[in-house]
Amino acid sequence: MDTILFSVKIYSHSSHKGFYDASKAQALAEKLKQARKAAGLSQVELAQKLGRSQSYVNKVENGHISIDVIELITYCSALGVDPAKLVKSLSG
Repeated sequence: MDTILFSVKIYSHSSHKGFYDASKAQALAEKLKQARKAAGLSQVELAQKLGRSQSYVNKVENGHISIDVIELITYCSALGVDPAKLVKSLSG
């Protein structure tokens, strides 16, 4: 596995307004949803792979909860997606 040289934190709490970019957060949520669908997984199936609830997956995909970089890597791994490429696609 290549070394991943990025750090992502999507903040949903208003005290982090200086760091929070709502448009990028929504774009990340949409990319994760697209990746899940491309992998042919339902929210329930992805949740099982992650050891989480379907509600968790739904909240991530709708941008209602924040995930840190470790969670993003785990999420992407369950989807078979390169997290570095996914994050890079947000800047384009």
